[in-house]
Formats: sequence, C-alpha cells, structure tokens
Amino acid sequence: NSITAIFNYFMDITYICCSVIGFDDQPFAALLEPPLTSVHTYEPELGAAVAEQLIFCLEHPGCRYRHVRLGTELVVRESTQISLQREIE
Repeated sequence: NSITAIFNYFMDITYICCSVIGFDDQPFAALLEPPLTSVHTYEPELGAAVAEQLIFCLEHPGCRYRHVRLGTELVVRESTQISLQREIE
C-alpha cells in the first residue's frame, strides 16, 4: 500500500516530512504498518442527516441542498508527524 511504500522509502522515520491521513477510520487503519491516522466520522449521525434531508425534499419538491455540519474526530496514529512529536517530547 502507499503508506508502506512511503515509510519504506525513508529508513529513519524521525526525519520524514510526510504525513498520511485517512478518512472514515475504518477498523483496518489501526492494523496497517505504520498505523494510519484517520478522521473518524459518526455514521449514525450522517445517516440521520441524510434521511432527514431526503424526507424534507420528498415533502417539498424543488428543494435545494442545505449545508449540514457533523462532528468528526482526529484519531492520531503513527502515520503522522503529530505522533512522532509526542514520542520525542
């Protein structure tokens, strides 16, 4: 995978100037080497927002999209400089 290729290119990871971050924080992210930092999304909230918008549009033909903000969480693992800084300090 691309993460392994990037990290294998550099022998000493303390000098890497590249961080890799994924999205959706799938279960396998923690199992990769190095473990992948990822943005965790809350699927139940996302599903509820989509359902609400769909129902609204069905009840109001011609409706336009609307912006919805949902919470996320950054799960820091070893694929980023942030995790390396924590180890150094």
